[in-house]
Amino acid sequence: MKHGIDFFKDEIRNGFYIPTAIKQSWACSLDVLSEIDRICQKHNITYFADWGSMLATVRHGGFVPWDDDIDICMKRDDYNKFRAVADSELPSGYSIHDYERHENHWLFLSRIVGSQRINFDEKYLDSHYNFPWLSAVDIFVKDYLYKDPIEEKKRCDEILYIITIADMIIRKNYDSLQINNKLSDLEEKYSVSLRKFKDDRSLCIALYKLAEKQMARVPKEQSDSIGQIFPWIMKGVAGEPSVFYEKSVYLPFEDTRIPVPLYYNEALSRRYGNYNEIRKVWDGHAYPAFENQRMTFEKETGSRFPRFEFTTTLLERAVPDKSGSIKELAKECLEALKSQYLDCCKIAERNDPSALASLFNEMQNLSADLGTTIENVKGENSPHTRNIVKVLEHLNEKIYEIYQYILNKKKSDLNEIGEILADLEKVLFTELINRKEVLFLPVGPIEWNVFEKYYEKALNSPDTDIFVVPLPLMHKNFFGQIKSDEAEIKASLHLNGYPSSLILTSWEAYDLSLHCPDTIYFQNPYDETNPCLTLPGCYYSKNLQRYTENLVYIPIGSTSDFTETDYTDQVNLKFYVTTPGLFYADKVIVQSENIKKQYVNALCGFSDESYRKKYESKIIFDSQVFEKKYPVVNHSRKEILYCISMYELNEHSKNLKDKLTERINIFNENADKIHVSLCIYPETSDLKEYVLSIADNLNLEYDYLSFNLKNIEKFTSQFDAYYGSSSPLVPVFCGQKKPVMICNYNI
Repeated sequence: MKHGIDFFKDEIRNGFYIPTAIKQSWACSLDVLSEIDRICQKHNITYFADWGSMLATVRHGGFVPWDDDIDICMKRDDYNKFRAVADSELPSGYSIHDYERHENHWLFLSRIVGSQRINFDEKYLDSHYNFPWLSAVDIFVKDYLYKDPIEEKKRCDEILYIITIADMIIRKNYDSLQINNKLSDLEEKYSVSLRKFKDDRSLCIALYKLAEKQMARVPKEQSDSIGQIFPWIMKGVAGEPSVFYEKSVYLPFEDTRIPVPLYYNEALSRRYGNYNEIRKVWDGHAYPAFENQRMTFEKETGSRFPRFEFTTTLLERAVPDKSGSIKELAKECLEALKSQYLDCCKIAERNDPSALASLFNEMQNLSADLGTTIENVKGENSPHTRNIVKVLEHLNEKIYEIYQYILNKKKSDLNEIGEILADLEKVLFTELINRKEVLFLPVGPIEWNVFEKYYEKALNSPDTDIFVVPLPLMHKNFFGQIKSDEAEIKASLHLNGYPSSLILTSWEAYDLSLHCPDTIYFQNPYDETNPCLTLPGCYYSKNLQRYTENLVYIPIGSTSDFTETDYTDQVNLKFYVTTPGLFYADKVIVQSENIKKQYVNALCGFSDESYRKKYESKIIFDSQVFEKKYPVVNHSRKEILYCISMYELNEHSKNLKDKLTERINIFNENADKIHVSLCIYPETSDLKEYVLSIADNLNLEYDYLSFNLKNIEKFTSQFDAYYGSSSPLVPVFCGQKKPVMICNYNI
């Protein structure tokens, strides 16, 4: 696997729920990007993240959470170089969609697609994360623009004229004389031969090439701006300074890197204004892109892609089977010991030492086995276990003592055994049978947060035993077979990330049939229906239901309080809400009355409106569950994170040192109120050395910190406010409702 298990886990970013199904699409797009990058590196071709992908790279360090495609751009010369080598350089099976190579692709861009078709071959699925659909990266082209707006308008009108002729031919919306006259005009004006083409497609390709030639006709030396001529410059959108695209710089993007323009902050500010402000709107392509492919596939083939389907049996509650639980075993052993004791009394009256020895041995073995089993199930260090084992050991010692008396023909009172059995009955009911058990099944330390309220509640209940069993996530193939090896399974647990106060139990050691917990809290709702990952089958919700009377599902975190008008949120509901766990659970905890409504609507749409009351009764909201808790630090001074991003070095190269000095001096002047931590994004040795040398020379009291985008929430939790450059830290601080000030070095 090119991407680890953690990449495919459900997660919530900026209040948006991203399920595994979307992560599959992301992973395949990243693989296509990786091949493009390899070719560009090999042939010295420069490219840049563009549109939403550039915004995503800078603001999020990965995809915009509610987007699922990758856009890049190239300058015309680089684009031509790429097209010249792409056919021979791309891996087998890849395809290029452009107007020359792909039918009906009448666009001035190339789309690099990771497959030539929707593919259900087992080998293909294994290497594409069980994702059969087409994944692509779009390559847009930037051309140099005229300095004179009038000349640019003239050029755009010419291009529009050429494209209009091609469009008339494509749509068969013309008569021969009309087209011949227009082609004759073009041939004369541009000294080209067009009427030699005998078929419409060849003619339209020639027209598109002619249009591209006009797009490329302004030399770099005669221009100071650049832009994507079709359609934006032709629509009157202003170009960008060409200096923005002289060089690229690589920034983190998910689990890889992607190049952006050297002046990426200025470029984004020109396009979007305050690009740090998150506006979750959707007016782009169909989301997710693969859903259109699925619908087309099903329509054309008449088949149905495998998916989780509703049946009325999902609403039938299984009766928990507690017959094999440790509590029932303890009751059975207690009754057996009582019966054996009565038999011992009868044998003692007959004065049959041999028979008595045999029965005493059975009692000792039974009590020892009971103690061992309770230790294995409840834990040998549990005070409740120790209290039970203490009585069992006393019982065995007394049995041995009495038997020795009998062997030595001394009088002994068997009533002492009866008294100990009475004590055993009392301690078994007090320390085991009448106690409750609560089981928590987190899928990771980050996700543990949503369990904390109920964990604290159980912790404060003196009659409750608590078990926390972290569950591994494993890669599976399209047919459900586990592909993860032992090392990957172990690594997926992230045991070191949990609070040190938690006592963790191995998922392999915990036997549901022996424990039969009174309540189980779980947070993976998929059972076998996740398209890429799976759990150990014994921890599927449909199996958990067999061993508890109270099965509670809690999502991995809180989302924004979206409504019916939030298109992408509504689309993703069907991936993570219409899942087995939501049906098998006795209760579902959500963050608000509104989100409850969204869940109920999704479940009714999936099954039937007649079940609405049932869903409304099982789904309850508890906002406190989803309040993120971070370590409370009593700061004597305000803790400020000061981040300097790479773009500052480029955009303020002449005076950055002076500007940094001014700001560091302000921090020094307020050192009694403020403590500063410095960080660099992305961290490079040159920029780090540059910034820290200034801070050291000014005697700034500071900490230098590195951070990982994968653990960004925990990193930011230790600070009171953010100051500095735009970076992926900004939306996280905003999400935590902490002050954010973007530094403007022009002031």
